[in-house]
Amino acid sequence: MLALTIGGRLGADPTVGNANGTAVLNFSVAVDGWDYKAREKTTTWVRGALFGARGEKIAEHLSKGSHVMVSGQGKLSEYKGKQYLELTANEVTLMGGKAPENAGNRPTPAKRSADIEEPPF
Repeated sequence: MLALTIGGRLGADPTVGNANGTAVLNFSVAVDGWDYKAREKTTTWVRGALFGARGEKIAEHLSKGSHVMVSGQGKLSEYKGKQYLELTANEVTLMGGKAPENAGNRPTPAKRSADIEEPPF
């Protein structure tokens, strides 16, 4: 397992479930990058879980598109022939709300909700 800290946007609304009597927050984070060789944007999907009461509490403040910073233990997994990261979170920090629809007169990038593809799982 790897110690990881990642930042990105939630690809879907998180869900709260139960694993052997313990609450678990399940979420997916889209981490944007750049492939210099192909000269194109890349997205790495990180599937995450935060166990316990902290997951239940932060779930109330998270929704699709929220900026988050997540740290914990990660490992590579495979789904339908594609690799993705799986992260057992120690901490999830809300970095701000969703990107504003109109941030005044300054130029804004394309809407993020249109840029984020659905998670591969």
